[in-house]
Amino acid sequence: MKYLSITLLLFISLQANCQDVDFKDLQKTAEKGDAVSQYKLGLIYFDSKFKIAGIQQDIKRGLEWLKKSGEQGNVKAIHKLGLYYGIMKNPGEGYLWIEKSAELGNKVSLQGIYLYYEVTSPESEDAFKWLKKHVELSGCQCDATLGFDACYLLGRKYVKGSGTSKNGIAAKETYQRGIDCDSSNCMVGLGFMYANGTLIERNFKLAFKMFKMGAEKGNSNAQFYVGFLYLGGNGVEKDEKIGASWVKKAVDQGNEKAKELWLKENLQQYLD
Repeated sequence: MKYLSITLLLFISLQANCQDVDFKDLQKTAEKGDAVSQYKLGLIYFDSKFKIAGIQQDIKRGLEWLKKSGEQGNVKAIHKLGLYYGIMKNPGEGYLWIEKSAELGNKVSLQGIYLYYEVTSPESEDAFKWLKKHVELSGCQCDATLGFDACYLLGRKYVKGSGTSKNGIAAKETYQRGIDCDSSNCMVGLGFMYANGTLIERNFKLAFKMFKMGAEKGNSNAQFYVGFLYLGGNGVEKDEKIGASWVKKAVDQGNEKAKELWLKENLQQYLD
């Protein structure tokens, strides 16, 4: 099962430029204890992608050099060891290296371990712990563009009390951090908290503001909620035509809630 996360990480494997090096010089510096040289030497011996003409592949020697580099704290080497042991179907050993890499702040490893716990035990403290560490180390880069919006996922955990106690202040701060990175999901998350008074004081005007920001970025859930608030006159002056037009935008993106509301309230009537 931990092998599942290790396998997922293979699609985001780190790269290294080992073709433009003098092998003898590289070997000399590696033998003198240079961690970067040991890492590159390990790749050359282990991975055919980094093969140098005249150097025979030697998996055992490659692992030895990667371990030497990893034991000096080279995060790339540690991460690679986790991936390579996964390839060699030794998931237990691979997980230990991936975990060590994550502890040292490798974002790919952090994401992989979080996904493992999220799949196997989503309510666990471990899932929360690794996701929180990912957010703390990612700065303003929440990876929303990669389909992994860490700030949004962490904010939801604070709201639901998943793996931690419910915390409205932490949820709001986490969503705001994502909003600062232009995460439309976080705009919806914070808007939903304001609209429902979830762990914070209900405020439809702020809810509308958040939803509108997300809607203008093309988020279909945000578009639905903007339309919904216009239709009900909550947080904004009631306007069925504008409301219907926003719901229609969400419908056109395949949003199921929007489709249901569109048909139930016959919203087309406001656009004819």
